[in-house]
Amino acid sequence: MKARGYLLAAILLTAGCLEYYPLETAKKWLEPIDEEPWKEILSDLSPNSTAAVLPSETEMDGQIWITGEGRIVFGGPTVGMVVGDLYEGYRTGKVFSAISRGYLSFDITSIPADARVEKAVLYLFQHWVVHGNPLEIGNVYIKHHHYPENIFKAPMEREFTNADTEVWGNLPSSQQEMTEWKMVSNSTWEGWKAVDVTEWVREDLRTGENHSQFMLALYSCAIEGGEFVCRQTDRDSEGDAFLYSTGEGLPGGLRYIPHLVVIYKLPDRESEPDEGTAG
Repeated sequence: MKARGYLLAAILLTAGCLEYYPLETAKKWLEPIDEEPWKEILSDLSPNSTAAVLPSETEMDGQIWITGEGRIVFGGPTVGMVVGDLYEGYRTGKVFSAISRGYLSFDITSIPADARVEKAVLYLFQHWVVHGNPLEIGNVYIKHHHYPENIFKAPMEREFTNADTEVWGNLPSSQQEMTEWKMVSNSTWEGWKAVDVTEWVREDLRTGENHSQFMLALYSCAIEGGEFVCRQTDRDSEGDAFLYSTGEGLPGGLRYIPHLVVIYKLPDRESEPDEGTAG
């Protein structure tokens, strides 16, 4: 992994590609990246706690684009997961504009239904900026969001209809709805991002879900003309997007797969009275 850092640092430092990566930031590419950043919380486990370290599900991770032509595109995770405002260069010989959101899924069936979740943390790896400066648009946020299991089985494109709205998801329509989202990143720096998703995982176990699933979006919100408005594009002629790893990893062996780490305890059944002896 150090070789990857040396190579990319050299590219940044010698090619002058420092518009969004200042010199000191570029030098950080020389630092090795921890492939298992969750080791720290695992080392603090209490004696009665159990940890489930769950990689994201390759076949259920992906990205969805809504194009400027009003079409919806379901893309698998084989090129990573792009989150942001896309523009030309993503399709050969064709100008292509779209808004892209990322989707991650984790199988939680190995966690007992009566487990008492103490903490759940989602780790995902933010790679380089795909294009432009995404922070001109806003920050990357994540939301608890369930979607069908088969939508990323194969790439698919069609006209966007009202039936797609539930899968695509909605941005906040009020400041109150902003509380349903958590910030993933407000930096262009490549590296692991950690998000506390404890309440969301507790909800999934309580309601009997087999998967904990999440949606990522790049956006910003403001009061405009007395109304609360959220946008995920600056409507310029450039794309502004981040690239994140998924369960598939990235080409070239940069795999940094997202993980959901759930710390839980089981009920102390030895202290519970037997049904036949309870008074």
